[in-house]
Amino acid sequence: MRDIADAAGFSQGAFYSNFPDKEAILLELVQQHQSEERAKIESVLGQTPGEPAKVMAGLEKWAATANSDPGFAVLAIELQLQALRSPTFAQGYNELNRKHRRALGVLVTRLFEVLGKQAPADPVEIATGFIALGRGMALLSRGGEVSRSGRIVVTFLKALIDSAPAA
Repeated sequence: MRDIADAAGFSQGAFYSNFPDKEAILLELVQQHQSEERAKIESVLGQTPGEPAKVMAGLEKWAATANSDPGFAVLAIELQLQALRSPTFAQGYNELNRKHRRALGVLVTRLFEVLGKQAPADPVEIATGFIALGRGMALLSRGGEVSRSGRIVVTFLKALIDSAPAA
C-alpha cells in the first residue's frame, strides 16, 4: 500500500482516508475498468445508430483493443479467486459484476435492435458469455496476439447475430 500511495503522490494516511483497505482499492479499479469498457461500447452504438455496417465496424475496432492489457484479465481472475476465499470481498466484487453484466445486457439489446435483430437469448447471459470469452482469450494471447483475441470475440458475435431472428 505504501508503494501505491507513494506512486500516487499521497501519504498513507491520505490514501487510507479514501480507501479503508486493499480490497476497496481493487474494487474501485474494477469499477473504473468496467465503466470505461461500457462507455467505449456505448460510444460505438451511439455514433451511427442507423447504419448497422458502421456499428459493426466500430465494434470490430473496439474489439481489436479490448484486451490490450492482458494484465487486467489476469487481475480479474485473481479477484474472482479472492472472492471465493473472502466472503466480505465477494459481496462487493460480485455486486459490481452483476451490475456490469446487466449494463452490458442493455448494450447487447441495443446492438441487436440497431441490427434489426432480436437477441437469441437473455442479453445478460450473452454478455456474461462474452466476458468469459474475452478473459479467456486475454489469458491465451501473448506476444502481439492481442488483436487475435478481439477477432475471435467478433467472430462469435457475428455468428450469434447471424443466428438471431429478425426483430
